[in-house]
Amino acid sequence: MAAGTRGDRRCAGDRGKQRRARHRIGTGCPGPCKWGIQTAAIGSTKWRTVSFPAARISGGGVQLVRDGPRDVYAAFFGHTAGGAMDQRTDLLVSHDAGRTWIKRSDPCSPDVQNEKDIMAIAAAPGGVVASLCYPRFASGGGYIKISRDGARTFGPAKLVPDRFGAHTIAIASGRDVFLTAPFDVGATAGPRLFASHDAGGSWSTVITDAPQGPHIAVADGQLVGFPGPTVGYWLSGPTLWTTSDLGRHWALNPAPGR
Repeated sequence: MAAGTRGDRRCAGDRGKQRRARHRIGTGCPGPCKWGIQTAAIGSTKWRTVSFPAARISGGGVQLVRDGPRDVYAAFFGHTAGGAMDQRTDLLVSHDAGRTWIKRSDPCSPDVQNEKDIMAIAAAPGGVVASLCYPRFASGGGYIKISRDGARTFGPAKLVPDRFGAHTIAIASGRDVFLTAPFDVGATAGPRLFASHDAGGSWSTVITDAPQGPHIAVADGQLVGFPGPTVGYWLSGPTLWTTSDLGRHWALNPAPGR
């Protein structure tokens, strides 16, 4: 039930391993020039770089998620503000705990003339992977696609609640999907958490958090995940929500370190 957001990300691994995706800056390079995937024992400061197929390097960020003992997924995002060039995502998949990798095509954008881009990915046991997609050159029209075979193929697009624009995704099974949406600055309502228990066929708003003010960045309310079959969390700005029944009921908890 791994989930995450774009950037320099880590994910816990199996058998005492953890993995991360990092960019290396070389001489004369003005920014993040080359991404690499590394692995290390939990608690260790020694990281080992693993080899993987060449992926796009456009400043769009990367998301690294894994679930189960062997499945790891890395999404190398295009830069959606990067001009007229194709900015589709390169999706790398490993089914042997990161030892070898296969490059998959962007499930959101099979048609380069009508580009749609991955905003985020999530994974669940049994080779379940979900992608959150939005049209690059239009507002609204967001949807999810779900794979049940380790990102080899993806099912049909299912529309998401679009009024506030979904930002991150978590998936607990092939049917149980969760989305977060940021607040509008100055709005009377705060971030929202949406749930679907039929693979995106229908959605309900399960939490509408309190307004958090313009000093809270949009991404601050957007961390959601399911570390266990029924146990999940949503970190929404200064508040932490938890569930133990697959997202059907949520409890407000004091956020650590706040």
